[in-house]
Amino acid sequence: MQKLYCLFIALLVAMQLHAQAAKQVVNQTVECEQTKIRLRIPSFAIRVASWVAPELRPYTKGIRNIKLAIFENTNNTLERYQRERGRINTKKYKAFVTVHSGNEHIEVFCKKTKRGIRGIWVLVGTPDEFVSVRVRGNIDIKRLLELSKKSNVSDKLKLDKKSELPTLPQA
Repeated sequence: MQKLYCLFIALLVAMQLHAQAAKQVVNQTVECEQTKIRLRIPSFAIRVASWVAPELRPYTKGIRNIKLAIFENTNNTLERYQRERGRINTKKYKAFVTVHSGNEHIEVFCKKTKRGIRGIWVLVGTPDEFVSVRVRGNIDIKRLLELSKKSNVSDKLKLDKKSELPTLPQA
């Protein structure tokens, strides 16, 4: 249950940060109902987003950059997934959640050091789409929990206030 909760938090944070920054910078190509999005949000853009929306400042503090890649309805989405999966340094990033069902793959990797979580990498690969979200920087798990409570994620998962913080793989 804790792993599912952390997966949900990681996806939620990535989507919310992406939504705020995507209003600022988007590089999208649409060809014959194919979607190809590659977005890199540097720390400067994240700071600007926190100036524009001060309520995001506690959640974006320490984030160095966010990289997002989305490919839908292209011929080689599973190849892209395998290629990106091969790029992950498994000495630094430890598998946190792995789900494989037929041709559908979901993986979450965390980079944890003695000073805390330094990165989260989410990969989703299906025959129809490929999604990669990589958040680098100082990620505060307590802030992620606060963000999930504000967005009612904890209510949906029926977690009480006394629940412990999720545990992450050791470095």
